[in-house]
Amino acid sequence: MSSVATKTGDGGKTDTPMGRQSKGSEFPEMVGTLDELTAAIAVAGVDLWDLPIKEMFQTAQHNLLSIGASLWDGKKRVKNADIELLDKFIADHETNPGGFIIPEGRESAPIHMARAICRRAERRIWNLQELDTWSITYAQYLNRLSDALYVAALKVGPSMPMMWSDV
Repeated sequence: MSSVATKTGDGGKTDTPMGRQSKGSEFPEMVGTLDELTAAIAVAGVDLWDLPIKEMFQTAQHNLLSIGASLWDGKKRVKNADIELLDKFIADHETNPGGFIIPEGRESAPIHMARAICRRAERRIWNLQELDTWSITYAQYLNRLSDALYVAALKVGPSMPMMWSDV
């Protein structure tokens, strides 16, 4: 069995489909943000009992790993049907209080954190110069996932969310 510690990244470089690159360059940042988002969704789901949300989380985690693999090898894995599933989740569970809410609550705050990381992942994917037609689907998936995470956070959060007001 090979070791997890290859020590090849000790100098600040990592392997990418474009060859060795700085760990701070766009591709490793994108893949790292997807990894961070996958873990954040896991944390957000730890204390949840809501089955539709847990199922959406698990599907999203698989799709996020698929997006990372696709960015690596160029095979399209996440499709428009995956976006449509998120659209259905949003339609089935949406309650929009209008305005900006302040994240709070044991169950909803971690989901809001995952949502914020998802927005960063969406911004990062648009930075990739290799963006092609199917990669745009991944940007759209991340956009819709952040909306679904927002809806999930509202569903499990306080019945009257704390609203931001410009004082």
